[in-house]
Amino acid sequence: MGFGASAGVLTAGFGCSPNPGIPDRPPRVAPAQLRGGGVVTVHADWDDIDAAIARAAPRGAVAVLSNDYEDAVERVVTLLAADGQEAVLRFTSGGRADPRPITIEASFGRPNDAGRAASLASLVAEQLESLAGRSVAPL
Repeated sequence: MGFGASAGVLTAGFGCSPNPGIPDRPPRVAPAQLRGGGVVTVHADWDDIDAAIARAAPRGAVAVLSNDYEDAVERVVTLLAADGQEAVLRFTSGGRADPRPITIEASFGRPNDAGRAASLASLVAEQLESLAGRSVAPL
């Protein structure tokens, strides 16, 4: 997945957030779906994960370090934020037909910053929901 620069690094910023790499705003995912920390469940298309990350990522400087597929029901994506902190997104499929329940678990930094993890999970979930059912993902 390309993020603009040859190394996959974005140069846009998150504005005046006190946490570089994750915006300072409340999650836009429905409260029933946000399970605390960085765990969100959405109904979306499994093949939209890369596009959802790409659409959420331009809001801050991020590089994709790895994008691993365990099988057709789990993916793990590791990101590097502008401040050098690693973020890990784990996607777990709750079915085989799209749109399907997809659980997103995020962690951010060491030790885990639950606020940044929740914001990251919510941003990606928002993008996944907006792409569900579309044949082309507009970037």
